[in-house]
Amino acid sequence: MLKPLQKITLAASGVAFSLVTALYANPTQAATVAYDFSVSIPDGTYGGFFEYDDEGLSSSGFDQVSVSEFFFDFLGVEYTEVDVPDATVDFQDGSFIALSIPGDNTPFTFVPPSLSGGDSLFVVPEDQIVGNITYTLVEQPPEAPPENPAVSVPEPSSGVALLMLAPLGIIRGLKKQQ
Repeated sequence: MLKPLQKITLAASGVAFSLVTALYANPTQAATVAYDFSVSIPDGTYGGFFEYDDEGLSSSGFDQVSVSEFFFDFLGVEYTEVDVPDATVDFQDGSFIALSIPGDNTPFTFVPPSLSGGDSLFVVPEDQIVGNITYTLVEQPPEAPPENPAVSVPEPSSGVALLMLAPLGIIRGLKKQQ
């Protein structure tokens, strides 16, 4: 049976260890995700790309996130994220569906499957042009290791945590002597 002092020491050590672990836990970070896309219409195929930050996406239900970068070369005109401020990336249950561009500032519209009733469509209403859009996820290369890799040095907090656990060893030693 543990004595009151042993119980207090054990509880304090456990709390201290938990706090140290929580303070140095690495939080998850959002990633920038990029897609290439191509638009196929009777006059030809046109391409571009877009990027978005996946922070805040949930794994259930419908989500939309804003586009952080956009480039599309269509009929010799280059469109960027400035030209499509209302562009969103649509998700269902955490899975990519399509890029959605309402066409308020451009002559074209990117219609997601939820509105077209089928595939992602590219529409130029004025010229009555309709085409298909295909998307390709751009695999991000892994980060290159630094040229001068850092040497692992124990943090002072690790030593403090070990010192906080020392009373447990002392208690066990005393217990064995009795």
